[in-house]
Amino acid sequence: GGTAPCAPAVPQPPDRITVFFGGDNSCAAPLFGAIQSLLANNPERSFAVHVATTGLDDAYRRRLADIAARHGAEAWLHSVSGDMIEGLPISDRISTASYCRLLMPKLLGPEVDRALYLDCDLIVSGDIGPLWRTDLGDALVAAVADPGADRSRRTALGLLPEHRYVNSGVLLANLAVWRREGFAEQVVGFLRRFPHRIEYHDQDGINACLRGRVRYLSCVWNYMPYLSGTREHEEHPRIESGELAPAIVHFAGTRKPWIERLGDRWGEQYERFARADGKGQLAIAPPRAAPAVTKSTCRRFCVVTGGRSG
Repeated sequence: GGTAPCAPAVPQPPDRITVFFGGDNSCAAPLFGAIQSLLANNPERSFAVHVATTGLDDAYRRRLADIAARHGAEAWLHSVSGDMIEGLPISDRISTASYCRLLMPKLLGPEVDRALYLDCDLIVSGDIGPLWRTDLGDALVAAVADPGADRSRRTALGLLPEHRYVNSGVLLANLAVWRREGFAEQVVGFLRRFPHRIEYHDQDGINACLRGRVRYLSCVWNYMPYLSGTREHEEHPRIESGELAPAIVHFAGTRKPWIERLGDRWGEQYERFARADGKGQLAIAPPRAAPAVTKSTCRRFCVVTGGRSG
C-alpha cells in the first residue's frame, strides 16, 4: 500500500495549525462536535484538520467537507488500515480507530514537524494558539498529567517516581523527534510484548515509552470534568468557580454528552456545537462496528481545501 497526496509536500507554514483526529462511524457525532468547536472558537487561526479513519460513511465524509468549507479550513481524510495497528487490544469503549494517533508521523508526511492530536470526546472552548506555540525542545509531547493512574499502574508501565502519567486525549506531538527515534514503533512494540500490563490501551503504551520526555501543561489544555471536586491540579478550584475558563474540555470517563444530557455547562457547550451545522438537532450517531483491519493500506485524499492566509 501507499500514500497518495493530493498536493505536493511543502514546509509546514508557521501560522497553520495541524490538528489530527482519529475516528470511525461509532464516534462520528462527537468527532463533528469537536471539529465544529475547534474552528468556531478559533476564527482567526489557519488550520489543516486531518481525520484518520478505519471506516467512515460517505455522509459523514461530506459533512466533514461542509464543516471545513464553512470555516475556511483545509481538511484531509485518511482512510487507513495496516499491519502496524492490526491486532492491538480493543474493547467496547476503545476501537482500532484509537490507535490512529500512532500513525501521525507517516500520514502527515515529513514536512509536518508537529501536530496537535485531539480525542473525539472533547470540545475546544478557547484559543489554542498559545498551546500550539509551546516550546517542545527535545520533548516527545506536551500533555496534561492524568491523576487517574495509581501507583500500581505506574509500576506496571515502568514509570519512575518523577515521571507523571499523562492523558493522551490532547497531545502536542513533536513529530520530528517521533520519526527520528521511532517513537510510535516503540509504543506498538510495548503493546504487543506486554498486553497483560495494559489497561488504558495506547495511552498506557505511550506513557511507558515517554520516559519522562514530556512538557507538562496546565490542565486548562485538557480539563476533565469527571475530576470535578478533586484538587489534582491547582487550577481546578478556579475552573469550577468560573474564575478560569479551560481552553479544551475533555469528556473522559463514562459520561458522554452525546449519549446522555449531562445537565451542566460543559454538556450545554457540547450541545451547542453539535447543533452548529444548522440542522437544529443533536448529531447522535448509532454505534457501528468499524471494519476489521486486515492488510497494509493507506489512502489519503483532500476532502476540501480552503484556508486563510493568517
